[in-house]
Amino acid sequence: MKIAICDDEQVMMEHICELVKQYRPDYMVELYGCGEALLEDAQLYDLIFLDIEMPSINGMEVAENLRKMQYSGEIIFLTGYMEYIQEAFKVRAFRYLQKPIVERQLEEALCSAEEQIRKRYLYLDTGHKKSVKLQDIIYIEAIHNRSYIMTKKEEIEIRIPMKNLCAKLPKEDFVQTHKSYIVALQAIWKIEGNEIVLQDICPRIPLSRGKMKEVKQAYLTYVSRHSICV
Repeated sequence: MKIAICDDEQVMMEHICELVKQYRPDYMVELYGCGEALLEDAQLYDLIFLDIEMPSINGMEVAENLRKMQYSGEIIFLTGYMEYIQEAFKVRAFRYLQKPIVERQLEEALCSAEEQIRKRYLYLDTGHKKSVKLQDIIYIEAIHNRSYIMTKKEEIEIRIPMKNLCAKLPKEDFVQTHKSYIVALQAIWKIEGNEIVLQDICPRIPLSRGKMKEVKQAYLTYVSRHSICV
C-alpha cells in the first residue's frame, strides 16, 4: 500500500511515518510539507494523512481539490481543533484524528482504512502476488484457457478462468456481457444493438442476446447510482 503524509510540521510527519512503519514495515510512505506538492502526486496513493491547519492552502481545501480530481483513496484528517468535523464529512474523509496523535487511534484508523482499500483491488494469484485497481479495469477477455485484463495502463495475461474472475468482481461495478467478456460499467459509453461501445477505446465488446436484459439493467442501475447523464 502507498501512503502520503502531508503536514507543515516536519516532526509530526516523521512521528506518524514512524508509527505507520512500526505497524506496516512493507508500506511505502512519502512525506509532503505542503498541499500543493501533494496534489501533484495524489493519485499515486491509496491513503493520505492530511493536516488541516497549513499555510497557503489548508488541508480542507486540499481535500476538496482531491475529490474534484476524482481521487478515490481514503483521507484521514489530522488537526488540533474539532470545529472542522462537519466540513470533513463533505469531502468524504475516512477519519478525523485529533492532535496529539494517540497511537492506538492511529492504528485502528489504519486497519479500518486498509479494509476499505482492499475492496478497491482485484487480487490475482499468478504465482506471485499481484493486485489491480478495480477502477483501472476496462474489460476482461477470455481466450481459450487464458484471461486478458485490459486496464488503463496495461494488458495483464493470467491463467484464471473467467467464472473465477467474475466471482471476484463487485456486481455493482462489473457485468458479464458474453461468455468471453466482462466489462466495467464505468467504461461503457452506450449499448448499441448487440455490442457495447466503450469510452475512449476502439474495440466494441459483444453483447449476447441472453445477457442483453441483465446488462441493460446493470448499466441503468449504475448510471442512476452515479447520477450520470446518458
